Amino acid sequence: MSHTLSPASAPAQAPTRLRSRVATVAGVSLVLNLLVWGLARLVGADFDVTRPGAGPMTVGPVMVAVMTVIPVALGGALTWFLGRTRPRAVTALAWVGLAIGLLTVPMPFTVEASATTQTALAAMHVVTGVVWWILLRRAVVR
Repeated sequence: MSHTLSPASAPAQAPTRLRSRVATVAGVSLVLNLLVWGLARLVGADFDVTRPGAGPMTVGPVMVAVMTVIPVALGGALTWFLGRTRPRAVTALAWVGLAIGLLTVPMPFTVEASATTQTALAAMHVVTGVVWWILLRRAVVR
């Protein structure tokens, strides 16, 4: 069975597709970041982190989930809001998300932590940025 969209229904479908795509970004990023976390634990990362001026903390799976899903949801809300009337904004924000992911790679190296912990946390920034870029770009192409 084939479905066609009439011009009147196509714009109404776009925000739903975009929300679905952002949810997919959050889910894929979460799974991959938890995989990075688990693999890093296997090779000795303790995920004990001390931020300047703050007490020590341990980054666990819940923290990984929160710090993955919340930024993606916020970026997704902005993308959905702007993308409703400006489809090109989705393309621009796909690139912005990639840039944020890559430009924040140094952040884990500003905290006191083992090298394996810092590297794993930095990898999570790259993972989320790249997943955001790939899946949002695919949303625009389709």
